[in-house]
Amino acid sequence: MHAEVLQLLIEIEQSYSPDDWFPKVLKLTHHLGLESTLAGIIDTSKSDLSTAQIFTSYNPAWREIYDRKGFADIDPVVEHARSNVTPILWGDEIYKTEEQKGFLEEAKSFNLGSGVTFPLHGASGEFGTLSFQIGAKGPEAAAILYRSMPYLSMAKDTILQKLILQLKPMSSEAPIELSSRECEILKWSAIGKTTWEISIICNCSEANIEYHMKNIRSKFGVGTRRAACIKAISLGLVTI
Repeated sequence: MHAEVLQLLIEIEQSYSPDDWFPKVLKLTHHLGLESTLAGIIDTSKSDLSTAQIFTSYNPAWREIYDRKGFADIDPVVEHARSNVTPILWGDEIYKTEEQKGFLEEAKSFNLGSGVTFPLHGASGEFGTLSFQIGAKGPEAAAILYRSMPYLSMAKDTILQKLILQLKPMSSEAPIELSSRECEILKWSAIGKTTWEISIICNCSEANIEYHMKNIRSKFGVGTRRAACIKAISLGLVTI
């Protein structure tokens, strides 16, 4: 599964318009055994949520209800995402107030009671969420989530970059140049080697590897090693 997911992430990275990349996100969603997804972003966490750019495969009737009733103002998932970077699992225990419990019951009527949401925070203050709904319930849902989480974490960074481009489109990007050492480090990182393992292979210190990775992330304009690897592969700078 790892190779197939990586290929889908590369295809998403190589796509430019939402008409191209969002169908690939849906393909990834279904490939992992998940039911539907929603990706949304606004300029800052303080921006009016009604200005958000949203891409979703949720039931349109649910989206209409969610927006009309202003559920974003009481949604505990949105509240969590504003001030956290860790994902939040959808569970009855996060819905504490009577309003939130009523919201949960309406969501469950659309089979949206089980899933996970990843907060999205861009380098320039952009804020969004990436949510995945699980159609299964009970132990089966838990098994799907356990199996999918590492891949969803990888997807998050790539999708965030695509969403940011919807807010601030770039006409062109300057060519990215990597040194031979940076390419070597990225190659080993892409196939899953740890910092310590790469330091042994390259005969240098772990601190030196981290220094190069920091420079690589800066060149690609991404926040994580995974995102840098995906972008390097998609641009043909690294092969595995």
